[in-house]
Amino acid sequence: MFEIGDNQPLSVLEKVAAFFTLTDPDLLIHCHAAKRQEVVHEFFMLCAMGLLFLVVWVTTMTAVGIAWLRAAPVSILIVAIILLFDVRMTASDTDPRGILMSGPMSKSFVGRVVARLLISLLLNTGTAIGVDLFVMRDEALKIMALEIDAKNAPIRREYDNRIAALRGLDVAPIEQKIADQGKRLDAITDSETQADTDRQKAFTDSQAQDLESERQDNGVGGRDHGHGDLAKDAERQRDLARDRVRIADAQKKELSEQQSALETQVSTMTSQLTTARNQYRNDVALLQKERDMRLLRPTDGPMTVVLGWLKLQSNSETATAVHLTTLIAWITMMTLELAFFLCRVVFKSASIYDTRINTRMRREAVQLASEFAADVAEARRRPPLRIVAANEPTPAPEAANDEPPQDNMNGR
Repeated sequence: MFEIGDNQPLSVLEKVAAFFTLTDPDLLIHCHAAKRQEVVHEFFMLCAMGLLFLVVWVTTMTAVGIAWLRAAPVSILIVAIILLFDVRMTASDTDPRGILMSGPMSKSFVGRVVARLLISLLLNTGTAIGVDLFVMRDEALKIMALEIDAKNAPIRREYDNRIAALRGLDVAPIEQKIADQGKRLDAITDSETQADTDRQKAFTDSQAQDLESERQDNGVGGRDHGHGDLAKDAERQRDLARDRVRIADAQKKELSEQQSALETQVSTMTSQLTTARNQYRNDVALLQKERDMRLLRPTDGPMTVVLGWLKLQSNSETATAVHLTTLIAWITMMTLELAFFLCRVVFKSASIYDTRINTRMRREAVQLASEFAADVAEARRRPPLRIVAANEPTPAPEAANDEPPQDNMNGR
């Protein structure tokens, strides 16, 4: 019956390709090599498209925050549904092409093409949005982080003011007192230094005047011998210098006592400051914990990426770029997704396979119709069925055979 073709057995690859493209291997074995290559080519196209869509979907899902262990099985399921739908739709089109086509293009063919275009439009809108989310994920997270920072700014200012007020209430006064006491200690130290200098000078003057008085008494250096006016004046100068020494010693002692008292006060205030600082750190930790509980936390999940992407669309500075990126992704993915359908349905070459399968289906339909007509005729030749009640005697076969035949099919 099918003598056209090379009738070569199908290779393993051709059998696999026929299985996944829903091609009848019994008819394919009688087709030319070009048809076999076309089936293998369609199988490889399916594999390439499936791999591409799988990478796109897994990448998109992981980009929006879904773990790849969850994204991979979902992506495989989505890609499988798309490819199975493509294969099932294209396998249903067996109208002859090219020189084998007779008459105008059927309405069913046009309907399938339009339906596939609409379905591709819906599918690739989602894919294009996914690609858009992947491309602009960083920008979307950034704009959401800026928005969260803006919302957190009043809370941060509130707690910064509370922390500053807490420091000014507990720690700052003690620190100021210690600083003031430190300045007083520095002043006392300077006064002690000056007192030491004055005492040293007074002691030197006292020694000098004592020496001068002795020289006057002994007439040394041409001086008049005896305790005269110059000697008495030298004694007075010596006594005054000694008084200055005593004053300087008393002043130094007083300053030492003041310094010791101030150092004790500073030590006490230092201990108070240490306690105040520890309490301040504890209070600050509690305030920071309370603040952190009120602060909004930035996230990188799918909802955050989608919200950021929507804000990029509504932003006048980025809206054009976002829409252009979406359009480019949509056109690219729709073209790739329609590639198999267009090659299998629209740009399909003239194939004896389509003629064979159409011829076989018509022959089988004619044969079934003939068998059905024969069954109907046989049923009409049979005697009619009679329903007998339980208490009614069964008629004799001869009486039944004497009744005229009735049309059982028409109820006559």
